[in-house]
Amino acid sequence: MSYYLRCPITEEHGKTAHELISKLREKPIPKLHTSQLVDITVTGTAIQIDHYFINPMIELKISPFIQQMIVLGKKTGLSIMSPISKRSYDHMNSDQILRIADFLETFLWIEQKGVSTHHKYYMECPLSESVGKLAKQLVTLIRNNPSPKTYTDKLVQLTVQSAQAQFDFYFIKPMNILNISPFFKRMSEVGIQQGLSIISTVGHKSYDHMSKQQLLKIADYIDQFVFFHKA
Repeated sequence: MSYYLRCPITEEHGKTAHELISKLREKPIPKLHTSQLVDITVTGTAIQIDHYFINPMIELKISPFIQQMIVLGKKTGLSIMSPISKRSYDHMNSDQILRIADFLETFLWIEQKGVSTHHKYYMECPLSESVGKLAKQLVTLIRNNPSPKTYTDKLVQLTVQSAQAQFDFYFIKPMNILNISPFFKRMSEVGIQQGLSIISTVGHKSYDHMSKQQLLKIADYIDQFVFFHKA
């Protein structure tokens, strides 16, 4: 069985992504679609950060200081990502453009709603079986015994490994497709490691001070975010 992280996106964003995929395939012309690719990359990342981190922190009423740390990290990361993405997309050849179109299609998922013209759109990121099983295990353990401080280490492990999976899938994989220079790839990897370090620190501070009610809510979030397809 295969595990995934699923993040809902607006119908407008989903349709924009599908239209861009079609345009890339119809006219794989260098530099023609750069601004749209940068926009969808940055916007998609912002949506996921809000969904997986900021919105749960706000709902759980986590310390405003920790919330500010995450928001600052988000702004810093996006400000770095935008120029690197532009430089990368600007130098694509026709074959790379077509491969990026294929890649975009691999993580855009649509839930059909009968004969309606309106659908639910999601971004999906694959997880390793070990991370997927850890997520489902934590949901069961917390719901059976929501004991404060008991699950801090495992929750931090799950958070960091899930974030690592997203960074690898959404950033490192496209860089490999585009044959990005080792210098820029290394810059990105260093930035990712710094981001994971911040996530780990914030995670420890947050999970260690959660009440039983907050832990149960975290279990609900994990159950909502992580799902699987049977092979």
